[in-house]
Amino acid sequence: MAERAVEQAQQLPPAEERRERLLDLLSAVTDNLGEGIYALDTAGRVTFMNPAAEAMLGWTFADLRGRDMHEAIHFQHADGTPYPREHCPLLRVVGSGQVERVEDDIFTRSDGSTFSVSYVSAPIVRDGGVTGAVLAFHDTSAHKALDEALRRSERAAAAQASQLIAIFESIADAVIVYDRNGDIMRSNAADAELMGDPGSAASRHTTSLLHRDRLFTMHDEDGTPLAQERWPAWRVLRGEVLRGASAMDVFLHTLDGRDIVLNASGAPVRDIEGNIVGGVLIGRDVTQRRRLERQTRDALTALMEMAEALVGDDGAGSGAQTPLGTPHVARRLAELISAVMACRRVDIVAIEPDTEDMRVVAIAGLTAEQERLWLTNWPTAGHMRDYLPPALIERLHAGETIEIDRTQPPFNRWPNPFGSRTLLVIPMRVGGRLLGNVALDYGATDPQLDAEKYAMAGAVAQLAAQIIERDRLARDRETAHVNALALSETTRRMDEFISVAAHELKTPVTNSQLAVTLARDTLATYTQQAEGAQAAATLAASLVDVLAPLQALLERTESHMERLSRLVVDLLDVSRIRAGKLELRAAPCDLAEVVREVVEEQRRIAPGRVIHLQLPGMASKAPIVFADADRIRQVVTNYISNALRYSRADQRVNVHLRTDGEWARVSVRDEGPGVPADERRRVWERFYRVPGTEVMSSGSVGLGLGLHISRTIVEQHHGRVGLRNARGGGAIFWFALQLMGGAP
Repeated sequence: MAERAVEQAQQLPPAEERRERLLDLLSAVTDNLGEGIYALDTAGRVTFMNPAAEAMLGWTFADLRGRDMHEAIHFQHADGTPYPREHCPLLRVVGSGQVERVEDDIFTRSDGSTFSVSYVSAPIVRDGGVTGAVLAFHDTSAHKALDEALRRSERAAAAQASQLIAIFESIADAVIVYDRNGDIMRSNAADAELMGDPGSAASRHTTSLLHRDRLFTMHDEDGTPLAQERWPAWRVLRGEVLRGASAMDVFLHTLDGRDIVLNASGAPVRDIEGNIVGGVLIGRDVTQRRRLERQTRDALTALMEMAEALVGDDGAGSGAQTPLGTPHVARRLAELISAVMACRRVDIVAIEPDTEDMRVVAIAGLTAEQERLWLTNWPTAGHMRDYLPPALIERLHAGETIEIDRTQPPFNRWPNPFGSRTLLVIPMRVGGRLLGNVALDYGATDPQLDAEKYAMAGAVAQLAAQIIERDRLARDRETAHVNALALSETTRRMDEFISVAAHELKTPVTNSQLAVTLARDTLATYTQQAEGAQAAATLAASLVDVLAPLQALLERTESHMERLSRLVVDLLDVSRIRAGKLELRAAPCDLAEVVREVVEEQRRIAPGRVIHLQLPGMASKAPIVFADADRIRQVVTNYISNALRYSRADQRVNVHLRTDGEWARVSVRDEGPGVPADERRRVWERFYRVPGTEVMSSGSVGLGLGLHISRTIVEQHHGRVGLRNARGGGAIFWFALQLMGGAP
């Protein structure tokens, strides 16, 4: 149609000038479109690309002209797997001649990076045949929805005039071009289809904005008619750019009687001096999207209310939990199910698992008079086999939803006071046991139920099943509560015992440790004197033979006492953690110095082990952190002790401190067996040790407190801890603290 108009215009000299103005305006339109647009020939090669497409793809038109577009930008899926050409919607439209809409896909930029897109691809038709395809797309990774204004497009040469017209007519969204006075200079076929306008293309192109928009009832979401100055077209002609957040949704009653939601975006068209010479408006029908959004929002609201009903209080603000089997809660739940599933009536029926006896728990969706009529026709209790064939009962036990046609035997013998046709029966199961069912009555209409609706029905039925299950558990609740109180009291007493015992043990341990240290020092001095004495050399040699083993024994005793002291400290710390009384004395400290001191101490304790320390270079700024230095020493000590314990004596331990931005990170790597993936979360728990993990050195398995205490200390410093297995074997435990001057 557009080509015939151009041919007619070429026959008359005065029309040539109009045609040139039209082509100039169409070029300006494509230059002002916000969506990327490119065109392909029947072989999938690029024949046109607008500036917006160039910006998003990182390619210029000159780069891609004549190249296969699928191989350039659409050759892979989001997971990196190849995208076969035969599945490509960009190319399929050339063969099928049908418009393709894709809401979730990816394109690949010139630098190899990918971004999410949605797009519409349509065939280019000339002389009754498909000569290529045009595609309009936009980047959805930055949440710029399909209402992104079409802003820019490359000015086409005179030789591309017919192609520009074909592209314009082939765009799947409604596009309207206005002159500065509000007269419609051109609109595409999608606009006529969207608005239900039966007029010819010529009449659409000469209709004034005021006349055309008065044909429609345009209002906002609340039903309030829009004043003329708020109409999208007038806003664009006043100089506003409608895109992104400023794009507006308007509600229309179309010429053919439909009520639609139109997402309108657009921009003014300016001449080289910046004067507004017209405007472009793009309309997209988002009725279905808005309907789905509203249904989803309503369903989520109802599901939230259902969840609140399952754990709600008594309504008096006391916080006491309402028994879930009470009639008003069950009825409210039935009402919410009715709202979610958009059905006429909902029955919740409880089934005794052992006897299959049924009783009606709640009914929703009926007036009081209808409910009395229903109760007159239906008993509130009975047995499953009185109503359902054995085959259907088995399907319910298996968790299968069944659909019953009330007009067919044997169900047509049931009382049917409301003329119902379809009944959807959804089993309520907990732990594989059938506890009841939810019956959805859609009245005389046939429900349009898809897989998502069935899944939703199953979900709400499972929520309803909790009513029956909680009734069964209510009898055990008091006993469980008493047991919980007894356990809580036992735990409290155990914590008190640990705290008192640890406190009482720490003093004699400390004194014993001091005495052993003094004895060792005295014996060392005496041994040195005896070895240096020239008189009574035989006696000195004898004393040396006696004192040397004694000194070694005392050194081992001191080591054991140090370990006992650490265990006592750990027990005290665990008690403080459980009581919420673990105190920190934070001050600025050099983390590198803290780590160095701990490494040197561990080297003295385990002289036969290799502990390699790597600190930031001298040119680096000292890693100053605001922390309790003693507690951080405790964390580093726990990490290194753990690494020594779970690696062989001939394997080294690596300690690494580095800074990364505002954070300092300390990691300790051993060369042991590593930690299984399913155990990495639990190693931080109190008293937990990985089952089957062998202690390779130090001879002690520990109490399983060190990592738990370490994590608590680091988290109280607002830091982070972690664990991963090293690529070459072993485990890497790390923690990170924020450097002084970083964000809290």
